[in-house]
Amino acid sequence: MAQLEKEHEDCKLFEPILNQQTNVKHVIIEKEAKKSYIRKTKVNAKAKALMEQMMNKDDVKDNKKDNQIINGIANEVIDVLPQKETINKHINEPVILQTNKKKHELIIYDLCNADGDQETRLAKQQEAYRLENQ
Repeated sequence: MAQLEKEHEDCKLFEPILNQQTNVKHVIIEKEAKKSYIRKTKVNAKAKALMEQMMNKDDVKDNKKDNQIINGIANEVIDVLPQKETINKHINEPVILQTNKKKHELIIYDLCNADGDQETRLAKQQEAYRLENQ
């Protein structure tokens, strides 16, 4: 019983604390409205298109300048060369050498792969070996 009285007294001590007004702040969390985003693909496509237009304009200008430079160089080269014959000689010599090399290679190939009896094949292979070593 003494214990009950003691608890009752303790409750009386807490009553003024419990009866006091408590300031409670209520916070309401709401979802924000979704932001409207501009699609990057559309922006990127527009940016790429503008870049391409600018680059094309620059390319056209550069091509014109390049053509003018090339034409100037070609005119200078033509003015410097005295005759067409010298040009033809320089051009024809490598072509003739290439055709001679091709013919030489064909002859060697034909000699190495010749048909016939063993003696004629040996003779042709020896001739091909001799031509290769020249």
